[in-house]
Amino acid sequence: MEAEALLTGGTIRGSSFGINSRNKRALYCAMGNTVFRSLADGDSATWASVGTPIPSCSKVNAFIVSPKDTNVMLAAVVRHHSAAHSSSPTTTARPG
Repeated sequence: MEAEALLTGGTIRGSSFGINSRNKRALYCAMGNTVFRSLADGDSATWASVGTPIPSCSKVNAFIVSPKDTNVMLAAVVRHHSAAHSSSPTTTARPG
């Protein structure tokens, strides 16, 4: 089910894929307010959400996995507020 969500949901702008520098088979994708991970070179059956949803996020503009600490991820997002959208500098997520 997670792979289906990755393939069908979420708004993306820019680069929303990241690679784990310590495990090249581990790929990450940030879509909407969720970060997904595959530990098998991106095989469609292996994607699963990690961490907690990015608060108030409607779009991901950019996403990276820290090369020094691969448990730290950085996303530049568009946050949704009641009536208008505004850019947020960054949001970090740590997988659980």
